[in-house]
Amino acid sequence: MSNQRTDEYGGLKGGIKFCCEIVQAVKEACGKEFGVVCRINGDDYVKEGGNSIVEAQL
Repeated sequence: MSNQRTDEYGGLKGGIKFCCEIVQAVKEACGKEFGVVCRINGDDYVKEGGNSIVEAQL
């Protein structure tokens, strides 16, 4: 709901893309054996205009 960007990093899918790119960059810098964990909340519990579990699965 707070990510109102209109470019490739906007919305839920854009946020996921951003996180994936960060994880990839860390892996490249630190090596494949370096553990990296990233958590994305699938439901932000906002009734109107928020992300739901259904959207997060797409």
